[in-house]
Amino acid sequence: MIAFTKKERLHLLISILSLGFIFGFNDNQDIFNLANWLINLLRAMISAALILLVYELCHKMAAKRYGAETSYEIWQIKRYGFFRTSKFPKKILGITIPSFPLGLILSVIATVISNGLFYIALIPSFSIIERPYLRLSAKFKHISNFEEAKIASFSIIALLLLALILNATSQNMLFNQLTLMIFVFIGYSLLPISTLDGSKIFFGSIPLYIGIVIFALVSYLLMNVFNIIFAIILALIAAIFLTILYIGLKK
Repeated sequence: MIAFTKKERLHLLISILSLGFIFGFNDNQDIFNLANWLINLLRAMISAALILLVYELCHKMAAKRYGAETSYEIWQIKRYGFFRTSKFPKKILGITIPSFPLGLILSVIATVISNGLFYIALIPSFSIIERPYLRLSAKFKHISNFEEAKIASFSIIALLLLALILNATSQNMLFNQLTLMIFVFIGYSLLPISTLDGSKIFFGSIPLYIGIVIFALVSYLLMNVFNIIFAIILALIAAIFLTILYIGLKK
C-alpha cells in the first residue's frame, strides 16, 4: 500500500497551493472579476493536485520495483556559495533554517512580476529511502544511479503520456490548462541541476536523459500537428535515433 508521511503531505499541500497560484494567477480576462479569478485559481489547483499526485505516486511505484521508497519534498538548496560556511542550516535571530526553498520563491516572484505571463515551476523533488532487506536478491546492495534515474524517469513519462492523451481527446478549458501545466512542469523538472529529476536522470544515464528530453520536446512540437499515435511514433523515432547517435559518437 502506498502512503504519504505527515511531512510529505505538508510539502505536497504547499506545492499544490504554489503551483496552482503560479498557473491560476492570470485568468486571461481583460476586466478583473473576483468570481472568475477564483474559479480559474481553483481549476489550476485541481490540476496541480493531479500533476503532483501522479508525479509522486509514479516515483513510489517505480521505487518499490527496486526495493526502495521515495519521499516527496519541495526542492530546496542547502548551499548558497563556494565557501565552507556558505551552507545551511543557518541560525537567524535564534531560528534555525535547515534549507531554503529557492525554487518555490523564484516561481512565485516570477508569477507576480510578470502578472502570470511567465512561468517558473521549480518546486518538486524527491529523495530515495533505501530498504536493504528488500534488495536481498538484487545485484547491488544499494540503489544505483541508473536505478534512481529510471525511478525519476517513470513519473516524467507518465505525465507526458497523460498530457498527450488529454490534448488529443478533449478541448475542454480545464484539460487545456492541465496539458500546459504538465509540459511546463516536465520542462523544469528535466533541468539537470541540484536534486531535480533531470539531475538524477542525467547523472544516472546520459543516453536515457537525451532520449526523454528529445521525446518530450518532439511530442510537444507535434501533438497539434499529427494525431497522438503518429506524434508518439515520430517522437520515439527521434529519441531513439539521437540517443543511438550520441552513443555512437561517444565511442
